[in-house]
Amino acid sequence: MSTVTDNDLREIKELISQLSDRMNDRFNELRLNQEKIQTRLEDWKPAIDKIADLSEKVGESKAEGKLGLIAITALISSVLSGTITSLIWFFKDKI
Repeated sequence: MSTVTDNDLREIKELISQLSDRMNDRFNELRLNQEKIQTRLEDWKPAIDKIADLSEKVGESKAEGKLGLIAITALISSVLSGTITSLIWFFKDKI
């Protein structure tokens, strides 16, 4: 082969080698970033697992609040009903 062709082939091989080295470096960076992300997700996992429990507790407390409101409304209603009935019986004879 001619010297020009040999030089061109060497240059192409060097470029391919450099490109390969850069790609390997980039893949190593990506691998490190993936490990960092994985570590972070593992750190967050307990908090993420608690979300379902917390939402269930919030739902229960809302239900308890509604039951409390119903109980208070029933109590007020019965007191008013008893008072009105007593007043009607009291004033029934006077009218």
